[in-house]
Amino acid sequence: MRASSDPIAIVLVDDQELVRTGLRMILESEPGFRVVGEAVNGL
Repeated sequence: MRASSDPIAIVLVDDQELVRTGLRMILESEPGFRVVGEAVNGL
């Protein structure tokens, strides 16, 4: 169980770099979220 003060770790997966970049910018501007990785597909 995670503590309420710990950020939610997120891995972004999309084949378009521009989409990943935009999502990263949005998520990183919000408290409580941390982008820990990115991928171009689910493999």
